[in-house]
Amino acid sequence: MRRLEVISRFFLALASTAVLLISGVAIPPAGIVLLPLVPQPVLAFGFRFGIGWGIGVLLAAIVLLLVWAGKELALVYGMLALMTLLLFGLLGRLRSIELLISAIAAVTFTSTCALLFYFYGSWPALVQDLHSSLNQNLTAALRVHERMGFPQDSLDLLKERIPQVVQTTLQFLPGLLFVSLVLIVLINIVFLCRRFQKSLPRQHLKYCLSQMHRPLLSYRCCVYEIGMRDP
Repeated sequence: MRRLEVISRFFLALASTAVLLISGVAIPPAGIVLLPLVPQPVLAFGFRFGIGWGIGVLLAAIVLLLVWAGKELALVYGMLALMTLLLFGLLGRLRSIELLISAIAAVTFTSTCALLFYFYGSWPALVQDLHSSLNQNLTAALRVHERMGFPQDSLDLLKERIPQVVQTTLQFLPGLLFVSLVLIVLINIVFLCRRFQKSLPRQHLKYCLSQMHRPLLSYRCCVYEIGMRDP
């Protein structure tokens, strides 16, 4: 029965990961909510049934996406898979939650930049491609607003400001990416804590709730919840 449960949860985690990722990419507005949750099924499965099983889901998901969705989507998931691996390896071993989150975000950010540099060959080529893509998207958005009957004076003013908007966006883009990675790591840690709250002894749960204003103790409570280390 135990093996059957593990196998069924394995495929459930695999299917949930694929659905969250593909839905988040296919529906951009929903991606803001869905993409940060992509690591969650594997994390919950791995911490419950064993990290080895969790890594197995990661590898199976990458192979599935390569075969079914293409290498571009598999590479996107590869960055989130790296974040998941780092959480498997570091959660419970670093006592400071600030250090944990910043370290995982920094490694993922560096790996993403290195991968982009590998594909584009140089930073100017990457910046030029991003500049062209942002310019096209903003121009397309203005055309939509023009068809909707927005005042022509406002649209002309926005057209003049497009180069400035694109340049400002490019300047803030690395910082926005890093902050987004930090938020994704934090969201997944919080969801892990909530998933395993039911297994906490009542006395320990009361202690954790009373210490939520103290980041270190609150983090140690979270580590206890997922069964890795006692506080």
